[in-house]
Amino acid sequence: MTLGQKVCKLRELRGYGQEYMGLRLGICQTAYSQLERGVAAISPERLRHLAEILEVEVSQLLDFDYQMVLQPTAPESAALTDKERQYYERTIQQLQQQIRSLMSKSGGGGEFSSSPG
Repeated sequence: MTLGQKVCKLRELRGYGQEYMGLRLGICQTAYSQLERGVAAISPERLRHLAEILEVEVSQLLDFDYQMVLQPTAPESAALTDKERQYYERTIQQLQQQIRSLMSKSGGGGEFSSSPG
């Protein structure tokens, strides 16, 4: 996969059009299209700017493999570590406490009341 093809796939995954990318780079859509097709070279400075627009590191852009995006993740790789699980459990408990607190405050016609105040 060429660098231009990688840029194209990442752009499509982000939902950006060629016109938007050209605008962000300060070039017209036609010139941008030439970058993706490999007709025009991508300078190191332009590569950094492309990575910034696409919200990836330059190394991620260079190493991008579209096939990896399409491959399903193995169930065992989706498992949380004990530390992650504990963090999420604590966060859920804290959020549940905040919800209970807010609900008890709204019971007396507070800010969560559906009637006009």
